[in-house]
Amino acid sequence: VIVRELDGYSELIQVIFREYGIPFFIDEKREIDRNPLIIFINSLMRIYSKNWSYESVFAYLKTGFPGISKEDIDILENYVLANGIKGKQWHEENWSYRLNYDFDSEEISEKEKALISHLNEIKLKVTSPLIKFGETLKVSKKMRDVCAALYDFFVELGVPDRLQQWIDDFNKSGDLELSSEYSQVWNTIMELLNQVVNVLGDEKFKTEEFVKILSVGIAEFQIGL
Repeated sequence: VIVRELDGYSELIQVIFREYGIPFFIDEKREIDRNPLIIFINSLMRIYSKNWSYESVFAYLKTGFPGISKEDIDILENYVLANGIKGKQWHEENWSYRLNYDFDSEEISEKEKALISHLNEIKLKVTSPLIKFGETLKVSKKMRDVCAALYDFFVELGVPDRLQQWIDDFNKSGDLELSSEYSQVWNTIMELLNQVVNVLGDEKFKTEEFVKILSVGIAEFQIGL
């Protein structure tokens, strides 16, 4: 089916073709700003520009790239919300805030101790790579330094491997559109970082400015499926 302007027909085609059981593929460009890898990068940089805000930390975790299970993210999120944890509190060696809010009981049960211990294990797994990357950002003087550090962070966290595993899973399940999207988005990010190095490599690095540059660059990209 060939149309002059796809935007006006795309939704109609999807509804009608599905209603009549007609298989279809719509050859259109897709924005990538909602892809998990893009959210991962944006939220990662905002952790530092927004002083470890709740929104930035959990947007980062829920992309799946940090390798924290959904169950552990839920446990951590409930604890953080209950205790209003933010900023420097993420850098504390161990959290000891109570889980049991029945203040008539001053003694901490063994069950509560075990859960707090598990929470601290999750926190360490979350914060260790982030604190290390944050220290790298502090000593990075130029844009090219940050781009190199960001790539190294991807590799250390296993982002390329995890992305490839998802692509393989999409191929096995027959979800070729998502497979194509995820395949292209990694190359798009690498291209964007190369452009930043080539054009702004010697510019002085500022976290907020770098976040803006990435956001503008990402907004310019669309992928074909």
